Amino acid sequence: MNDPSKFPGGEYDVKCLMDFDDPGQQSKDIYLSFRPYLFEMLSALKKNFELILFTAGYDVYAKTIMKVLELNDTYFDYVITRDNCTPHPNGKF
Repeated sequence: MNDPSKFPGGEYDVKCLMDFDDPGQQSKDIYLSFRPYLFEMLSALKKNFELILFTAGYDVYAKTIMKVLELNDTYFDYVITRDNCTPHPNGKF
């Protein structure tokens, strides 16, 4: 990985750009920090399990994160986002 760099919230491993499908929305920078041994863990789990990437965020967010996580290997069998969720009556996911 890259040497962590500083950003206003602390250190991060990767900075990537999230592009929205809607031309009216401006692209946003996303800063990712990886836990130690994340990729080793995903590789070990992938051998015996189906892996699911879940976020209550939007599909474009999940796809951006997945592109970064799967640069060198494919880990996830499924992606579940808020588009796949049913909101609670109070409007939260």
